[in-house]
Amino acid sequence: MLLKNKVILITISTIAFLAGTITSSTLANAENDNNPLTKIWAAINNLQDQIHKLVKDCSIRGPGVDLSGCNLKGVDLSGANLSFDNLDNVDLSGANLQNTKLVGATMVGDNLVGAKLSGAIFEKDYADGTNLSYSNLQGDDLSGLNLIGITFIGANLSGTNLKNSNLENSEFVDADLSGADLEGAFILITIIDNANFSNTNISNAQLPSNIRNSDFHGASLLSTYRLSHSRTNRDFSNTDLGGDDL
Repeated sequence: MLLKNKVILITISTIAFLAGTITSSTLANAENDNNPLTKIWAAINNLQDQIHKLVKDCSIRGPGVDLSGCNLKGVDLSGANLSFDNLDNVDLSGANLQNTKLVGATMVGDNLVGAKLSGAIFEKDYADGTNLSYSNLQGDDLSGLNLIGITFIGANLSGTNLKNSNLENSEFVDADLSGADLEGAFILITIIDNANFSNTNISNAQLPSNIRNSDFHGASLLSTYRLSHSRTNRDFSNTDLGGDDL
């Protein structure tokens, strides 16, 4: 069945290529999308995408693999090298990612609730940070991990254990870290904007200089460096520090 699907994919790909040749010469100057040939071309592209999803082998493991949209719920990926993989919109809830290499992987929109991440490798250097934007990491244990250069835009990190983790050069924009534990975390040179740190434990952590539009209401900032020790040139514009332990 898989072979048959691959044959279909090759056939459709050939048609798409031929149609592309036609459209490049006959539809390049099409004035509107009502052109029937334009609609046919769009339909072919859509069909090709759907067939690609049908024949995608989600069991492949290795760097640079496209596993986007795969259901890997509860799968054992411990020790695997998934560096630079496309893992967008993947269900990794309950998956075992212990000691898994995820350097430079894109994981936008992933469900990582209940995933085992101890020992996971997310970075090699600043240029290879993993993209975890809009991913759900609620309640996960990321304590002690090296998370340098990770993008957490819109991510759900509420209740997540980030104790003693290295978050240097990471990006927390529109992220929810309410109730998270960041005690002893290293968060310097990090972008924090419109983030929710309410009721978060940030004691003994090292925060960046510029924090904007963020909610720290009820957070514990006891002995936090850059706050309790030095506040000069610190940007807390529109930041809620009400009720904090300073």
